[in-house]
Amino acid sequence: MNRTISNPHLLPYTVSPMDIWDKGSHYIVSFETGLQLKVTERLLNIFSCMNGNLSYEEMKKQLKQKYDLHIEIEELCYFVEKLLLPHGVLVGYAKKSEHNSAILFRTPLMTGERFEKIAKPFHWLFRKPWPILTLFGIGFCLLLNFYQVQTADMTGLFGTFSGVGMSLILLLLSILFHEFGHVVAAYRYSIRPRDIGIGLYMLVPVMFVDLSEAWKLPRKQRVVIDFAGVYFQLLMVSGLAIWYNLTADRDILIASQLILYSVVLNLNPILRYDGFWALNDAIGIYNVHTRAFTLLKTGIKGYLLRHQESRIAFHKSIRMMEKKLRSVLLLYFSLYVLMAVAVISYILYSIIHTLLAVRPLTLENTKGLWILALVILLQLALNMSYRLIQKKKQIKQMMKEG
Repeated sequence: MNRTISNPHLLPYTVSPMDIWDKGSHYIVSFETGLQLKVTERLLNIFSCMNGNLSYEEMKKQLKQKYDLHIEIEELCYFVEKLLLPHGVLVGYAKKSEHNSAILFRTPLMTGERFEKIAKPFHWLFRKPWPILTLFGIGFCLLLNFYQVQTADMTGLFGTFSGVGMSLILLLLSILFHEFGHVVAAYRYSIRPRDIGIGLYMLVPVMFVDLSEAWKLPRKQRVVIDFAGVYFQLLMVSGLAIWYNLTADRDILIASQLILYSVVLNLNPILRYDGFWALNDAIGIYNVHTRAFTLLKTGIKGYLLRHQESRIAFHKSIRMMEKKLRSVLLLYFSLYVLMAVAVISYILYSIIHTLLAVRPLTLENTKGLWILALVILLQLALNMSYRLIQKKKQIKQMMKEG
């Protein structure tokens, strides 16, 4: 292999241990360019030799003597030239880190530090005993909201564009409040969000908060940050339930249901929203989703499609897997399915209940409802289009590599 660099020299970096439930130690290596790498202890030892004073031959010798690591020179060369150099973490080849994210066209609007003073008065929402008391209050308000929906006169509820428009505005405000919740929780645990912005996820406009530094926190605190956005949205739903109880303004009732729909969608583990990350952080195994579903696909291919090689590979993976890991993957599958079923059941219930409640289903009586249906169908169509585009890209990449 042709060598661009003879004496690899890494940019300054800091190391933080990762709180994950997996075999061996894992660390977050943060470079001054903004790039973060999740590495094993073996890679961390290799990094320690990249000080600009050692050639590949000398690095190989030092790794053997100091850490009892036997690595071929070609492996070191490939690691530096093909993996580290493109990431711009070597002295003389530095470049600003690019986000490797599912969010397309990421556009930062402001830095997270602007919200530090605004977030501070809300820290109490994450300090004991207030979260427990607040959750009890939210639970009561959700029961109140459920009662309101069951007893409200839905006739003509979706008959005006203005009413639905007002509800959509409140929904957008709840999304802003959702992101603010993540910011407050991050500052509560001394993590500074890098930036706040907008982008496209599955071709759908979304807001985001860059919480890359949260990987340095213990798992329990990461889960709190994951759920903080939903927590703040539920606080808003609670406020709307009380507002409706005082005013009987039916537009408020529509808004509260749209926000609850947004909350449930965020908890859906099938998409990479808050529920997905909370489940992964709670389980605590790095890349658990990919590992679990790779194993599941191999099993399905081997047993349902009767592919002999896949069946052998599945049995080999199970045999080589630690008992604890097998139990964790089973737990992950179970929680994943339960969360997905709960989300889908709620959405179906909401749709059926709404259709039954607003009868007769005349055009005049459901003008606003058609707008909501159009928005939801458009989102589903964009999601499917995005998945097809990604699938075609994967096939092209596989054909190119083949």
